[in-house]
Amino acid sequence: MSVPLLASVLRERARLESHDGWTRDVMLAYQARRLAELRSFAVAKSPFYADLYRGLDDLPLASLPTVTKATLMERFDDLVTDPDVRLNEVEAYLTTAGATDHFRGRYRVSATGGTTGRRGVFLADASEWTMVVASYSRAYV
Repeated sequence: MSVPLLASVLRERARLESHDGWTRDVMLAYQARRLAELRSFAVAKSPFYADLYRGLDDLPLASLPTVTKATLMERFDDLVTDPDVRLNEVEAYLTTAGATDHFRGRYRVSATGGTTGRRGVFLADASEWTMVVASYSRAYV
């Protein structure tokens, strides 16, 4: 892990740990706010989610349609929020990518093993990757 990434992960981990003392009400309010932001972003940036969530703006998370890995992969090009990302290009990238490489110089790419018949492919930019690593590392404290 690079020094800048490690420093970012440690800062993010400290930020996450600062939430540990929150009351239930503060945590629920934070979750509601972040979910609203995420839904708004997805609907604005992803044709798939714009269509899927049309007219469902006020429904709670548990009432929204579930998206399976199969659907995610079948509709990948319409689902992603970066219109320049295409599944065939990500799949081609994965055939030669090293552990520290970035797709298009921006995204880390992870893939599932495909044990269900088709692998899942997931991209994360620098801030998203930092969050992933920071949240995973909290389990080892």
